[in-house]
Amino acid sequence: MTTHPPDNFQRTLPKPIPHNHIPHLYLVIYGILLVSWTLALSLHTPMSADHVYLLSPALSLLRGDFLRSTFAHPAFDPYVFPYLYSLVTAPLVSLTKNALVTPYVISLILVIILCSVTYLYLKKHNTHISIVVLCVGLMISNTYFWRGRTEVLATAFLIGVLLALQDSKQDKFGFGSLIWASIFVTCSSLLHPISGVIGFLLVFSIFVDELSLKSALQQFLIFFILVTLFLAVTYGPVALADISHFLSSYTRFIDGQPRSSNLLKIFQYFLIAPGVFFVFLWLFVIDLRQKKKVQFVMGQLRHEIILFLPSLIFLVLQGTSYYVPLITVLLVWRVSQYGRAHIPWNLVVFLLFVSPMFSHYVPTVQTLENPQYGKTIVEGIKLTEQQIGDNPTNNRYWISPALGMVSLSTHNVHLFSNLVLKYFSSRELRAGDTIFFTFSSEQGWIDRFLDAEKYDYETKVLIPESNGLLTLDSLFRDRSSGVGLWKAVIVDKPK
Repeated sequence: MTTHPPDNFQRTLPKPIPHNHIPHLYLVIYGILLVSWTLALSLHTPMSADHVYLLSPALSLLRGDFLRSTFAHPAFDPYVFPYLYSLVTAPLVSLTKNALVTPYVISLILVIILCSVTYLYLKKHNTHISIVVLCVGLMISNTYFWRGRTEVLATAFLIGVLLALQDSKQDKFGFGSLIWASIFVTCSSLLHPISGVIGFLLVFSIFVDELSLKSALQQFLIFFILVTLFLAVTYGPVALADISHFLSSYTRFIDGQPRSSNLLKIFQYFLIAPGVFFVFLWLFVIDLRQKKKVQFVMGQLRHEIILFLPSLIFLVLQGTSYYVPLITVLLVWRVSQYGRAHIPWNLVVFLLFVSPMFSHYVPTVQTLENPQYGKTIVEGIKLTEQQIGDNPTNNRYWISPALGMVSLSTHNVHLFSNLVLKYFSSRELRAGDTIFFTFSSEQGWIDRFLDAEKYDYETKVLIPESNGLLTLDSLFRDRSSGVGLWKAVIVDKPK
């Protein structure tokens, strides 16, 4: 027998998701997938050792040392590596206090901040949703942005500059806009001097693009004065606290870390993490194809070169790929200028699918092929923490970067690196010092860090060496250096 609903019955069906919300939903799902995947990888095979160096100021601050880097070498004193990153990350380090989880949590927060401000900026510019989804998705999968480096937060601050300088009226920006832009560049400078310089070059490029030459120079002068005043207030007291150390720190570090120009680093970055660069290139080519005359095409090409050239030259002169991700802010800015166009959704899906190649696919293959490598590092971190915790002593402990931030509350734990021994004469190895290192062999440790003729020491194998990971640059034919855990104790004073 068939039953019918009563006359007053109203059938309720789930409301369809609005069409314009579907791309956002896919982006959220994509982000959650990659974030979870990154967590799984980082817990099994700990993340890059970069975070250990960069969080050194936070560790020093938690130990009560604001003006000295007591964990790593003096490149991370606030006189060379300004203090803002330590103020931002110290609360996170103090809350987690876990050598495996802390780097992931900090990297995750930085990536979320960067993606959020990028999304906000592009949406405010009425950029097509396909471009917004692609840009944000490519940032999530950018392997450089998961290293917990200052460049990620600095890029977010510099996109804040773009938000502040969105609209010029009557050939000038409002004073309020200049103040906000100055604050963001000041914050970027307090993260790292290189970021501050890129901030100045970015603002100069914006003024050249938006204003007449005379107005651009006038506005830039006002902006320069504002940033100088903000830096004098926020950083001046730190420099004046020990002016002689402030003046000598840069010279000493720069002399010890010579830079040479290297254009290859720029191409290497775009090869490993093409990301927003590809989006800009796609939109730029589409725009050029719409221009009918050659002089218009050449004029537009010349204009873009002028805007990018100052920052590119500066980054090339640094001779390292560390700071190249800062170019992302220029790419986001230029993408927003061409964002009325769109990218086919099938291409968006394809790019988001292949973009985790170096950040997720390759590390997963390496981990599955050799799971013992990651297990050795994780066991080494735990065993080192146990060894230090079970043997409290007035003697000092030195750890290699791969072991992470072990025993955060222990003041006598220091990062063991060649720069520590090079710059810290007060940290000369002495009898009783214990060193935990993860190099592939005892001889590798001696060759890199120790003057074997100067010290007597005893070495003990805590975890036998395991094979290294297959390397991508050898097309998975060769392996990286193996990893194990060794403990060395200095048994005699320097001869």
